[in-house]
Amino acid sequence: TDNAAEVEKILERNNVVFTYEFKLVFYSHIISFCQRLETNEKLNVTNSGFEEEISKDAYNISSEIIKMLSEKYETEADDLEIILAAIQIQLALEFQNQ
Repeated sequence: TDNAAEVEKILERNNVVFTYEFKLVFYSHIISFCQRLETNEKLNVTNSGFEEEISKDAYNISSEIIKMLSEKYETEADDLEIILAAIQIQLALEFQNQ
């Protein structure tokens, strides 16, 4: 819950508001990410090229979140984790702008 509270602060500071469904998906990813950090497990996925489709704002917000959590677990931030969270953040930002 401490991690979720810190993530929520970053999202609020950057005016990111998720719909209920996307919020569940996003926090499910964050919980899974923290579990992987605890066990020092890395994603076993190849780079999919999505980073070309992600806005700079979404990437920067995601990077702040993933780096903050990685530092808590004393590990390096994984760029793929940043990209995955950025996809969800970008969707939230796009829905807000509609």
